Amino acid sequence: PPCASGCSKPDQRGEPLTCFIAALVAPFAAGFSYLLALTEKPFAEMIVWVATNFAKVPVIHLNKGFAGGSVGVLVLACGWIALRWRSWGSH
Repeated sequence: PPCASGCSKPDQRGEPLTCFIAALVAPFAAGFSYLLALTEKPFAEMIVWVATNFAKVPVIHLNKGFAGGSVGVLVLACGWIALRWRSWGSH
């Protein structure tokens, strides 16, 4: 159900706070409330899109302790070396 300011989906991620503020302002400034809800919608949709897509990225879970820490440090060191490899060859 739409909120008082005309938000189409107030329960959609990214919109509840602005929709709530727009609903508070709606009784005495309906036009401003509508503009507020209208202007925040593209930004909220972009945030939802980014969050949805990055939530699908696979994650590596490391064990706690020495073994997991060692693997993490090894991966970071290999990544750092890979990034620096080209600049080391140019000297």
